[in-house]
Amino acid sequence: MLQRFSIGCLALISLLVTGCEPRIHGVVTSKDGKPVAQALIYVSAVHGHELSMAATELTDSSGAYSANPGHNRTDIYRIVVTSDNFEPANRVVNTAAGATVDFVLEPAVIYKGSYKAGDEVQARDIEWCPARITDLGTGEYEGRYEIEFLTGNGARLMLPPRNIRPKGAGFIDPGFACPFRVKKKE
Repeated sequence: MLQRFSIGCLALISLLVTGCEPRIHGVVTSKDGKPVAQALIYVSAVHGHELSMAATELTDSSGAYSANPGHNRTDIYRIVVTSDNFEPANRVVNTAAGATVDFVLEPAVIYKGSYKAGDEVQARDIEWCPARITDLGTGEYEGRYEIEFLTGNGARLMLPPRNIRPKGAGFIDPGFACPFRVKKKE
C-alpha cells in the first residue's frame, strides 16, 4: 500500500514538473540478470496501479524502455529486445524510484525475413503494425489485408499496407501506436 502511494506521488510530481504524462523507465532482464536485446514481445497484464495508465508502446533496441502512459487505459505494452530466445523476468524495475511492476511477457516476432517491393507478406511475418501506416520509403507491398485489432473491441479494417518497413525498431509513430495483426486475404 505504501509503495503504491509512493509511486502515485512520484507520478503526480512528474506530471506537475514536466507538464506532461509521467514516464516509467527500466530495463528488461533475462533469468541470468543480463539485459535482453532484439525481438518483439508484448508486455501485458500489468497488476495493481503502479502505472497510472497503461502504456501504448514500449520500445528501445538496447533492452531499456520508456513506458508512455496511454489514453485508453488498456494493459497492452510493446518492447523491442535483441534476443530470439530469452526467458524474461516477470518484474519491471523503475530505476528512478526503485519500485517494481509485475507483468507478463508474450513473445512474438515482427517482419521476420527480408522483403522488397513485390514480395508477398506472410501473415506470420506481421504481428505488429502501426495503427496509421505511413510512407517510410523502404518497400511497397500490394494486396488486401485484414487488420485485426487486439484491443478486445472486435474491430476490423481492410486496406492495402504499402510502404511498410520490414524488420527494425522505430517504425511506429508513438502517437498512433496500436496493437493489431495483419492477415493476408485470399
